[in-house]
Amino acid sequence: MDFSAIFMPIANAAYDFNFIFDFLYEFIFIGLATDTNILGLWELLLGAIEPYIVYVPFVLVALCLLPALLGKRIFSFLRFLAFFGAGFILSVHLLSPLIEPFIPGLPAWVIGVITGVVAAVLSKFLYYILYALVSGYCVYIIIFKGMILPELMTFATGNMLVSLAFAAAAIIIAFLLRKYIEMMGTALLGAWGIAETVRLWWDYPALDAFVGIEFVPVLVITLALGIICFIIQFVTRVRYE
Repeated sequence: MDFSAIFMPIANAAYDFNFIFDFLYEFIFIGLATDTNILGLWELLLGAIEPYIVYVPFVLVALCLLPALLGKRIFSFLRFLAFFGAGFILSVHLLSPLIEPFIPGLPAWVIGVITGVVAAVLSKFLYYILYALVSGYCVYIIIFKGMILPELMTFATGNMLVSLAFAAAAIIIAFLLRKYIEMMGTALLGAWGIAETVRLWWDYPALDAFVGIEFVPVLVITLALGIICFIIQFVTRVRYE
């Protein structure tokens, strides 16, 4: 196996923010909604909630408020759900096609549930690994691409060493500030869910027309509401520390 084919794109920061965003959007959101292996589950879910569709946006907003306002308090539960969902999605997309020839007829969602439970049980361990990798690699991309401190960037061996040094420092700082980063992350995630719910159900054409760019209203609401929710989490943190 040629490990250089895997390592070199990472070392050269080929997997940049655009690549990561496109992968997450197409692989998770688009793939999960259109995957033929689980379309039956979506049909059952949509059929069950159809009589109550008018209440769905209010329920979604309420659910999004939980991580936005209580993110740090319920973080262990959110982490459990997140890794269960990630294990389920990855299994349905990647693992199920590999197992199908050996166990024909086994539903993809069954494999997904089993993998999701295993990932959820190991969620704390996996989270720390992912947290270190994400915090380090994001800074590595920024430095390597010359987005910050371009005078240090030679796009040679020295550039990689400088980027690695900054990435190592970023991992240490990220763990020192982990509590506050988790507060901000859950606040922004919940705020983004609320903004997307508003966009999908009620929309705001007037604001769209005013700014002229479709995603700006979601961004404005996410940032404004996310900052407010972070402040609430920060102020109330002494109650559960």
